[in-house]
Amino acid sequence: ANVCSVQFNPGASHLIALGTANFRVLLYDLRHTAQPLCSILGHQRAVSYVRYLNANSLVTASTDNTVRLWDLSSTSAAASE
Repeated sequence: ANVCSVQFNPGASHLIALGTANFRVLLYDLRHTAQPLCSILGHQRAVSYVRYLNANSLVTASTDNTVRLWDLSSTSAAASE
């Protein structure tokens, strides 16, 4: 999928979040890029913006007109709107 936005984790420079055109947020460890650490679903259109608020919180925005806050410390990465 096309990448729309990238943000490095402020607490670990080898971790990045990608916002993609296929409605997903992908979390990667740059030391092991074969598979994402996590694929987060929750948007209905392209994820145009990703930003870490701190090492465990990520905010995303989408062209579906939603903004979501993700708690990355939970295993399910549950969303708050």
